[in-house]
Amino acid sequence: MASLSEEVLLVVKKVRQRKQDGTLYLMAERIAWGPEGKDRFTVSHLYADIRCQKISPDGKAKVQLQLVLHTGESTTFHFANESSALKDRDAAKELLQQLLPKFKKKANKELEEKNRMLQEDPVLFQLYKDLVVSQVIGAEEFWANRLGGVNNTEPATCNNKQEVGISGAFLADIRPQTDGCNGLRYNLTADIIESIFRTYPAVKQKYSENVPHTLTEKDFWTRFFQSHYFHRDRINTGTQDIFSECAKQDEKGLKSLVTQGVKNPLVDLLSLEDKTLDEGFGICTTQPSTSSSNRTVKENSNAAIIKRFNHHSAMVLAAGSRKGEAPTDQTSETSSTDGNSRDSDFFQPPVKKVKLQEAIEYEDLQRENKLKTVALNLKKSDRYIFFGSLFQVLSSAAASSAIAALSPGGVLMQGGTQQAINQMVPAEVQGELKHLYVAAGELLRHFWSCFPVNTPFLEEKVIKMKSNLERFQMTKLHPFQEKIQRQYLSTNLTGHLEEMLQTAYSKFHIWQTRRMMRKT
Repeated sequence: MASLSEEVLLVVKKVRQRKQDGTLYLMAERIAWGPEGKDRFTVSHLYADIRCQKISPDGKAKVQLQLVLHTGESTTFHFANESSALKDRDAAKELLQQLLPKFKKKANKELEEKNRMLQEDPVLFQLYKDLVVSQVIGAEEFWANRLGGVNNTEPATCNNKQEVGISGAFLADIRPQTDGCNGLRYNLTADIIESIFRTYPAVKQKYSENVPHTLTEKDFWTRFFQSHYFHRDRINTGTQDIFSECAKQDEKGLKSLVTQGVKNPLVDLLSLEDKTLDEGFGICTTQPSTSSSNRTVKENSNAAIIKRFNHHSAMVLAAGSRKGEAPTDQTSETSSTDGNSRDSDFFQPPVKKVKLQEAIEYEDLQRENKLKTVALNLKKSDRYIFFGSLFQVLSSAAASSAIAALSPGGVLMQGGTQQAINQMVPAEVQGELKHLYVAAGELLRHFWSCFPVNTPFLEEKVIKMKSNLERFQMTKLHPFQEKIQRQYLSTNLTGHLEEMLQTAYSKFHIWQTRRMMRKT
């Protein structure tokens, strides 16, 4: 069941899973289900492993909640309490809507960090293949002590994290499904709702004004997808639509953007106008009238679509920079960015200088900053210049004799076989032996870190690591030894590895014997 330190956020009874009654638990980091009359969980999923959740349509006989994992597997829960089945399902669904995005971002961040570490460290990547890919140990054990900086991030770092941008097609990606009754059903995730709020602050304001005291969340989004604001056919806007004010605010915002223009002095949008012939060829350059009275219905419709696309693109670009800025009124914003204001002449030269630097300077072509070194401050430099009586320790003849005796082929090096081994063993075998040492060192590091074994967690870990060492010896070390024997190498290259493993086995047997004596 749940550990003593695990916080339980929601408990729902009378929940069936595979036609068996039980209880559903939503905890701080996972969701679990246990059958009635048993003190263990038969279903347990971490929030980071869940890709999305699905619910059964309203009016269906069974009130169900389905969890879809990243692996493609799914788990379905049937809420069987007749009096409160729908209420229990909605409570679990809303809590999952709040929890899943947090763990999704955490999982994505951990995955990016793991990929970066494996790409930057070839030795670590080889160790990952030797231990995890070959199923000697699990991925969780491998990354246990290597992701401390990701899992235990300081608050200051979290506050300065980079915000993820918004896809320009996030509304087009919402593909409705037919419900069989001439209706459409939209599946909204927490990420889509957040994208809508970040892109259209007016919708977020309407949400806070109407939900939940005036409208339910379902009714609000139903009206949103039925409104002219979503479809953007804004030639005629209904007065009963709660989003009509949002459309008017967008019109004002678009006009403000047009008035402000582009701040980049190197970009001239007027040069993009269509011209049949250039100026000076006897062609009248007067622009055609764009008043709404002279437009046809088709032209008005096309203009509305173009305006919609322009406004949507501007809002998506502004969504990333909007967060974290202090709210200011429109007047102060216009006074500081409008090209006709007095302050524009003051701010223009620095902006132009920055844009020019961005256009002509490339960071990847600049020299890297050298590491700053610390100057060595010697209080008494004569100690490092004059050696004093060091010359009298050995005579030149004795020093030459010692060097000759310790050189390959000398008197003291007759029993050494290092030179012969380097000549006998090919480079491929040396590389495999190096990988074996790295993998064995990783396993032994986990094994010896369990001592002293004073908690149930360490007891479980030391038993598991002992079995991992045995699996490593059978799947990695023994095949290497057989390969060496086939190549007629009489030198024992794995003696030291065997000795380290036997020392770990002896320590484990001593601990296990003492443990059994304490129990008896």
